[in-house]
Amino acid sequence: MRICKSGVAQPSQVDFQSEMAAINALAKTELRPEDVYVFSVLLCDNEVDRDFERFTEDTLKELAELFVGATGIADHTWSAGLQRAHTAGRPD
Repeated sequence: MRICKSGVAQPSQVDFQSEMAAINALAKTELRPEDVYVFSVLLCDNEVDRDFERFTEDTLKELAELFVGATGIADHTWSAGLQRAHTAGRPD
């Protein structure tokens, strides 16, 4: 299992215009770069978990489509108090 909690942003090669287009496709109003904070999150991978199970590559691709626009929460409580992010699709 790979857990990264360094707290240090890594430079990325993401096309900024594409990123803003993906964000605005899900936003209720047009957002500007200074209106958002963008970060990457690893939601799941195909590493073996504590129950000795893992996602297949095909399943990860299916999940990627389902996560677009989903709300990220910090625990398993469905209250809005610990919502942290909405996921935006990224072009491959």
